[in-house]
Parts: sequence; structure tokens; C-alpha cells
Amino acid sequence: MALSERYRFAHASGESTMRALTLKLPADCVREFLPPGLELDPSTITTSDGTYPVIVLFEDMRCVQITAALPGMNLIPGLDYHEHSVNIPNTYISAGVVGPGRQGPYNYMAKLYLDHIAPTATGLLFWGLAKELGLIQVSDWRYSVSSLTGWPITSFTWDTTRIEVPQRIIQNPTIPMPPALQFLLDSFSLTIVSRLPLGLGSIFVLADCDRVWTNAEYTTLYAAVEVHSEYLPGYQRGRYPASAVWSGGDPANPPGFKITGAMFRLSLPYLPLSSPSLWF
Repeated sequence: MALSERYRFAHASGESTMRALTLKLPADCVREFLPPGLELDPSTITTSDGTYPVIVLFEDMRCVQITAALPGMNLIPGLDYHEHSVNIPNTYISAGVVGPGRQGPYNYMAKLYLDHIAPTATGLLFWGLAKELGLIQVSDWRYSVSSLTGWPITSFTWDTTRIEVPQRIIQNPTIPMPPALQFLLDSFSLTIVSRLPLGLGSIFVLADCDRVWTNAEYTTLYAAVEVHSEYLPGYQRGRYPASAVWSGGDPANPPGFKITGAMFRLSLPYLPLSSPSLWF
């Protein structure tokens, strides 16, 4: 991956296996996930039922490192860990909050749980991401997230009796992909918006996230998410979808996807100004 100006000072990079499911939650509930100064995109709200798409992501991270400008200098060596996040795509910074800067669209990660202290600390301190250390277990059919005391938080399960052949992700307009998958790819390629300090402050910062799908493959997952503890306001305990069927089992609930071989590169955070950057 050739470095651009956005990544010349330092950047994080690595590879991930992504398990993602898009939930349709009431827009009023999703607004509760957002901090003051951040808004939902009205055009993304489904007018028929007033819902908004929220992406729950369960990842296996591989060889994640932070590389500085000096040749061969890795501030953090290649790490393997797990990460769960709740993503709200197509969010905008409210008018007047950042002056003449770009308002969006951005991907806002409302909450993240990791099982490694180093990326938890760096993401919280330097990127302003709402990361928290937890316990994560992954099996052939389940990905579970718990607090450090073992209290269940959330879990992701999928139907192992419906295994499909992996398909290459080909970014070619003449070869259409499943709309639910295309929505995920578009959302994960958005610039990330977060808050300093510590994911709780009033200073919005941005980080560009380049996703490289060249060698990535996807499989459809017929899956469900269970929320065991209300770890975001209004994100109620229960099963999503609420019915007994897996996601993808009916038109109202799109399937989930597992994406392997997805490379990423994350810039250092910068202020959302018309001539952005803290670093370049």
C-alpha cells in the first residue's frame, strides 16, 4: 500500500476478519448513541418505519501495528487481538460546531470492546475512540464479549448448517454485489469521527480509514446478535432480529457477512477543518 500524504507521519495498519450484521433500530434510539454535536443523516432513515442502520462488527485483528515516519520504526509491533464495535454510518457534525470544516458523512463508533490492553489504550488516548478492555471468546459458531469480571455483554451467533463458498470481493460496477454487503463496504470506508479526550470530550477529530478489499473474500452469514447488558443507552437487552429466524431468513432482516483478508490503514487523528490536520 503506497503511503499518501495523510499517512506520512504515522499510521496504524493491519488485517482483519470481519463478521458484520446491520441492524435496523429506531432512529430515536440511535440518536441516543450519539454525543452532542453529531447528527444522523436524514436520508438514511427508512421513512416507512423510522429505523436507522447500525452495524455491529465482530473482528479478529491480525498483525496490527503503528508505524512512524522513520524507516522501520514500529511504535507498536504486530499484534493479534479481537475487537467488537457498534458503528453508526453516515453521521454528520452539526452545523457551526467546527466552523467551515467538512461536516460528513462519517462513521461513528459508539462503543468498542477489545481483549488487548495496548490497542485499547492507544485508541482511547490518541484517537479518542470509546474503547474498553473486555473478555472475548470465539468459536466455530459464536463470538462472545464479556466484561473483565465475566459479565456477559453481547454475543454474535451464526447458523453453521448453512455454509457458503467464499466469494471474492470485486469492486466492479458491472459485477453487482449483494446490496447489504455493498452498504457495509461503503460504511467501513468512511472517515471515522471520534472525540478527544478519551472518547468523551467535546473536541471532534477525524481519522481516514483506507480499506483494501483486493484479496478479500466474503461469505453470507445467517446470524443473530444478543445483547445481554445494555451497554449503550437505549440498546435494549434481547435478540436481534427478535424473531426466531436468523438474519437473512426474511426480507425485513438482511443477512450478515464474514469478510476475510481485509487490509486496513488508519491515519492519525486530525481536526475537521477546511484545511485539515494536526500533523500535515
